[in-house]
This record gives sequence, C-alpha cells and structure tokens, in this order.
Amino acid sequence: MPLPPQRRSWGFWSYTAFWVTSGVSVSGWAGGASFLGLGLTISQTMIVCIVGNIIVSCMVILTGQIGAYWHVGFPMWNRMVWGLRLAYFPLLNRIIVS
Repeated sequence: MPLPPQRRSWGFWSYTAFWVTSGVSVSGWAGGASFLGLGLTISQTMIVCIVGNIIVSCMVILTGQIGAYWHVGFPMWNRMVWGLRLAYFPLLNRIIVS
C-alpha cells in the first residue's frame, strides 16, 4: 500500500539531496577521471557527465511514471509489458546490473 499523502515527507530538497549524493560518488569520480584519461578537456568532461546524468535522469523518471501514476510496482508492469515468461529477462538484467 502506498503511503497516504499526509504521511509523505519527501519534498524538493529531499529529492535534490538524493540526486546530489548519488552523483558525487566513486563511480562518478572514476567516470570523470576516465574521460580525462582519454584526452578530453575538463570542460568537455563536465559536459559529457552532465548530459549523461540528464539522459539517465530522464529514463529513471520515465520508468517511474508507471508506479507513480498507477501505484504498481516493478514486478507488475514488468509482466504486463514482457509477459510471464519473458519477464525473466529484465529481472535478470536488473539483478546483474545491480
């Protein structure tokens, strides 16, 4: 059951702090260092990292729309889109990537 609106405590600053803390991580620093190692300048590296984070953010928002609008979890819409047998593919993909 989703929380009723009066018990939801996450606001603008909570989401902002979540995205900032997930962006300032070891993988974020390693990605930037790799781009610098490949010969990109600092400004090019920053642009690539910002554009990459924007693309990932858009995909996360789009995949979260189903749960936010209809209040269904990943297993439900995974089976709805892929079917019962093929739903194992995105599930295994999600497990391996995590």
